[in-house]
Amino acid sequence: MTFIMELPDRGHASKQVETSSLELVEKPKRKNPRPSDQEIEERQMAKKARSQQLSQNRKSSEQNSASRSEFWADLGTLTEADYYICPESGLRYVKPYRFEFRVNCKRRWIGQPLETVFTEEFGGSFPAQYWRNEVDSGRITLNNRVIDTSKYKTTEESVCETGKSKDIVPYPIILRDNDCMAHVVHRHESPVLNIPIRIVFQDSTILVVDKPPSAPIHPCGTYRRNSLLFLLFLQHGLTGLKSCHRLDSLTSGIVIFAKDSKTANTLSEHMQKCQMSKTYLARIHGDFPYEHYSCQVNLGHNSRLAKASIDPENGKFARTEFFKVAYEPETNTSIVKCMPYTGRTHQIRIHLEHLGYPIVNDPIYNGRSQQDSNNEQTQGYPIEINPQYSKHPDMASLFPDIVTQGKALECTHCPSFLPRDWQFSYAPLYLHALRYKWDERRTFQTDVPNWAAHVKDQEILYQDPPMEALRFVQDHNKVADDE
Repeated sequence: MTFIMELPDRGHASKQVETSSLELVEKPKRKNPRPSDQEIEERQMAKKARSQQLSQNRKSSEQNSASRSEFWADLGTLTEADYYICPESGLRYVKPYRFEFRVNCKRRWIGQPLETVFTEEFGGSFPAQYWRNEVDSGRITLNNRVIDTSKYKTTEESVCETGKSKDIVPYPIILRDNDCMAHVVHRHESPVLNIPIRIVFQDSTILVVDKPPSAPIHPCGTYRRNSLLFLLFLQHGLTGLKSCHRLDSLTSGIVIFAKDSKTANTLSEHMQKCQMSKTYLARIHGDFPYEHYSCQVNLGHNSRLAKASIDPENGKFARTEFFKVAYEPETNTSIVKCMPYTGRTHQIRIHLEHLGYPIVNDPIYNGRSQQDSNNEQTQGYPIEINPQYSKHPDMASLFPDIVTQGKALECTHCPSFLPRDWQFSYAPLYLHALRYKWDERRTFQTDVPNWAAHVKDQEILYQDPPMEALRFVQDHNKVADDE
């Protein structure tokens, strides 16, 4: 094939050059060809969806922040006037008050009707009709909007029309991601023992207190203003504290708080890596037959029942060292020193039950405590509570204005001080966090509780055990990091 090419000549006419064997070279194809109109449209839709998701995430974050701020909103104004100390029982009651619960839609709730979620997750003993009434009254809202129940729609109609109105939302509601639900209630809290919180140690970074029994550390369940964090503000004016470990509400003793995030992370890491020695005291049934026993049994946990169980195959590794301190023949009870090397929920209590020597008055892991509750010989030592604890004050005669407020909110608890499903839970458990040893320079300890005061040589309670008992099993060290 022959091609004729014209080559320009400077100042002269173009010359025709005949070339043979000149091949045409095609332009290489673009690595990224121009997308089709459909692909462009799909990309734009995906970009819009990402933008909407980011907007929803920011909205959810703002809702979370608002929820947290509202949750602690009245902390700075809390006074003793918000409480009532019963002179007969010695219990601290919270005067019922208006409160708004807020919760964001969890993943497992997506696609479920709102009424079903409230009945199954928060229902307790309340029937489905109760939640329907709360929705009808406007006390349950969605994304700060009232739910319109005047016209019941099908599921498809609800999904399509949800969010179109600025003021109301059609019913029934099918929950979606980032939905925020609110419920206004007349809040009644469980009473706690009116025992002052003693500060063991504090500096610019940490606070160590001797927690009284019956009060939980954080607001939870039927406790908020009667939680340790609220009571610390009430009694000592302390705020902004960050907890570094857990302690059951019925358990007393050492609790360590951090005053800043950096210290909180450091303390939590020490706890998780078993770099802090912890010593507890327990009073148990029977004559403990071992001077020293190492219990290494895997534990599982049921979050719905809030209860631990022995699970050798699928449970997490847990190790507790037990040391016998004293035996009291008159009551057939022993005092043992317990040193947990891992921090599983209810670890000491379930390990003692597994060994056949449960804590005397443990309401969960000791069936005998319920059978022997009226047996004076079993409870041979006085517990720190007035025997008149079963006589609760009459709120209708003491605070009629609060009962009136409750009626306006159709409160199911009034005129009682106590929550509707309240159960006895403020007796001090015979388990006490006696000593936490961070290092040689930082060791925090409390006084021996009343139920162990009969131990003659109390110095041994604070002594470190033999070194061979402190040696941790290295093979399980990595398991502790997974806690």
